[in-house]
Amino acid sequence: MGLRSGGWGPSAGPSPRRLDLKTGVRRRTPATRGWKWTQAAWKTLFPHVVVLQCFVHAYLKIRDQAKHLKEQFAEISRRVWDAYHAPDCRSFGQRLRWVRVWAKEHLAGVVLEEVVDLCAKRKRWSIAYCQPTVTVRATCWIASCEG
Repeated sequence: MGLRSGGWGPSAGPSPRRLDLKTGVRRRTPATRGWKWTQAAWKTLFPHVVVLQCFVHAYLKIRDQAKHLKEQFAEISRRVWDAYHAPDCRSFGQRLRWVRVWAKEHLAGVVLEEVVDLCAKRKRWSIAYCQPTVTVRATCWIASCEG
C-alpha cells in the first residue's frame, strides 16, 4: 500500500526519488493536506523527506467563497491556475504577485482574503518547483482528486 495525499492509501504511481549528494539518501516526496501534526510526523519518521502542501486545497477555499461570482470567479480561477502552471519557481512567485495585485484591485471581503492568503503561502508552494520532475506537482493534484 502506498501513500496518497493526506494519508495512507493507493498512490497515483511511484513517487519520484531525489538523491541527496551529501548523505547519499534518496528522498521521496509525499503530499499531505497541510496538517501540522501530519507533516511533523513525516519529518520525524523520515528526516530527509520533502513535504509538499497541496495547492488544490488552497484553491478550493477560494472556490467555496467565490463561486457565486460567476464570471469573476472564472477570472480568479484562470489567474490562480496560470500561476500554478508556471515553468519554474521564479515565474511562479512573479505570477502569484500579479494575482495578489489584481485581487486587491478587483476583489473584496472574504474572497480577497482567501486569494491574498494563497499568495502569502508562496514559499509553501515553491518547494514543489525544486523537486526533480514536474510530475511531483501533477501527482499531488491527481492524489488530491482521488481522496
